[in-house]
Amino acid sequence: MHVTLLVSDLLWPRDDGAPYDGLELPALALLLARARRRPFPAIGMEAWLCQAFEVERQHDWPVAALTYEFDGGTAGDHYWLRADPVHLLAHRDRLTLLDTAMVKPTAEDAAELVVLLNRHFATDGLFFEARRPDRWYLRAAGTPRLSTREVSQSAGRDVAGALPTGEDSLRWRRTLTEIQMLLHEHPVNQRRESRGELPINSLWLWGGGRRAAVPGQHFSHVASEHALALALAARAGIETISGTALPSDRSARVLVAAEAPGGRHGDGAAWRKAMLDLERAWFAPLLSALRRRAVDEVALVALHPRGCERFEVGATDLLKFWKTVRPLSSHVPHGVV
Repeated sequence: MHVTLLVSDLLWPRDDGAPYDGLELPALALLLARARRRPFPAIGMEAWLCQAFEVERQHDWPVAALTYEFDGGTAGDHYWLRADPVHLLAHRDRLTLLDTAMVKPTAEDAAELVVLLNRHFATDGLFFEARRPDRWYLRAAGTPRLSTREVSQSAGRDVAGALPTGEDSLRWRRTLTEIQMLLHEHPVNQRRESRGELPINSLWLWGGGRRAAVPGQHFSHVASEHALALALAARAGIETISGTALPSDRSARVLVAAEAPGGRHGDGAAWRKAMLDLERAWFAPLLSALRRRAVDEVALVALHPRGCERFEVGATDLLKFWKTVRPLSSHVPHGVV
């Protein structure tokens, strides 16, 4: 059995101080120490998953159409964008993107704001839909010549360099400005602020494209709570695993896709908790399975803004006692963010 454990922000992704002190992850530390390390260029979670399932890139990776169908919609031949509700936090010289994990929109918020947006943009051929409170969609007329940045690669950062680009980008940036004006001081946001919640003052447009084929069959099972990973598994006809129990089939090739929340927003406590949870749920059990030869190889894929690091470790690699355990921070890529 081969297990690929893909973790976004496995290594602290920011340069503003790393919360490693006192963090005990003995199984992860040993796996990384004994592994064969292969560096790759930086890549986001969505791009890695699309490439792994051999999805063809359009102007963007067509995430919206894939997750729209996973959320129960019918993409048809339309062009879809994710239009996720976010908060742009104003500083003196920049705007920082806070994503839906920080905003936590309710179903009532989504329903009321989508009605507002559809009423305003109906004559422009734009249709908004909230299949879930935290996943909104925009159906556009035609095929916009637009390239966008995934929200996972933009959250917690200055949005100046992450806005849409391409031949139609100026028109779409004007659309975003209109959206922000509509949302400003809307009753939904007044109620949210009165409850001490972040207002939904913008949408993040990303993942545009039409329904795409998902031909990749490199995995037999997928374990994840990540919407795109589950959507790709469903389209490829791959079995999904609930929880952390591995299949009994020794020939299985399992993909586990996980995130370490908090890193992108600089929340060290949340990141540490996620890492400890992953140690209990995956790192320690996989190390044990390697020792018992129940698993032949584990590949840990760490996605970081400076690079993608792949750590491959088999049962015999665990015997390489001369490869000593090093601090987790020593494994951070040295590329440029």
